[in-house]
Amino acid sequence: MSERVVAPDVSDKSLAELMDLTGRVALVTGGSRGIGLAIASRLAEAGAHVVLADIAEDRAAEAAAALNARGRSASHAVLDVTSTDSVNTCFNTVAADLGAIDILINNAGLLPATPHIKDMDDDLWDKVYDVNVKGVMRCSRAAAPHLIASTFGGVVVNLSSTSAFRIPNPGTSPYTTSKHAVDGINKMLALELGQLGVRVNAVAPTAVESPGLRELRTATAQRAVPLGNTTAFSEMLPLGRIALEDDVARGVLFLVSDMAALITGTTLAIDAGSMIR
Repeated sequence: MSERVVAPDVSDKSLAELMDLTGRVALVTGGSRGIGLAIASRLAEAGAHVVLADIAEDRAAEAAAALNARGRSASHAVLDVTSTDSVNTCFNTVAADLGAIDILINNAGLLPATPHIKDMDDDLWDKVYDVNVKGVMRCSRAAAPHLIASTFGGVVVNLSSTSAFRIPNPGTSPYTTSKHAVDGINKMLALELGQLGVRVNAVAPTAVESPGLRELRTATAQRAVPLGNTTAFSEMLPLGRIALEDDVARGVLFLVSDMAALITGTTLAIDAGSMIR
C-alpha cells in the first residue's frame, strides 16, 4: 500500500506565491466562451498554461489566440464530453504535448429549456445527464492519472449550482437534478483522490449573466414565467445582483491555488446570499 499523502504546509509562502500558478497546466472543459473562458482567463493571468477544451473547435482556437495576444499562455483542444473516445484522446494528447495536467475544471454543461416532469421525454433527460453528469465522470476519470502525477498536487473544480441546494425553478428538472449528482461526484472524488494527493472542490453559482442564461431567456420568452428573467430575483438577493462570469472565475482561482491547500470535498457558494433563505 502506498504511503498516505499529507497536504503540504504552505504557511511560509507569501500571498503572491500562494496565488501563483506558474508552471501548471489547467484544462477547462467548455472553455471557449462564457464562464469557462472567464475561468481560463483568470487561471492564465495567475501564470497557468490553460487549455480551452471544447466541442466548438474554431471558437476555442479563436479564444486561445485572443488570450495569447494578451500575453497569456493558452492553447485549445477538441473535446466532446459525451464521447469516451474523444475525452481519452483529448486528455492523453494534452498530457503528451504539455507534459502534465495539473488542474481540471469540469465546466462543460447544458442548461436547456425543458418542460415540466410530466411532459419530459427520455431523450432530453439523457442528453442533459450525458453532458452534466457523465461528462464530469469521463473527464475526471481521464484526468486522474495525470492529476495524481502532478508535481504541484492535482486539483479539480466542478461547476455545480445553487439549484443543487435550494428550491429551484420549475421546468428545470434535468438540470437541477444533474447538479445534485455533481455534488455527489464532487464528494466521492475528494474522498477517493485525496489520499493520492488530489484536491477536489466545486463552486455553486447563483444565476450567472452568461451566454447560456441569455439563450435560456430567449428560449422561454413565451412562457408565463420565463426562465432566466432575473430582475425580480436580483432584487431579492442580499447583495442585490446575480453573478457575473468573473465572480465565478475568482472563486475557482481561489480553490485551485495554494490558498486552499487544505480544502477538499466542499462546495463554495457564489450566490450573493441566495441560499440564506
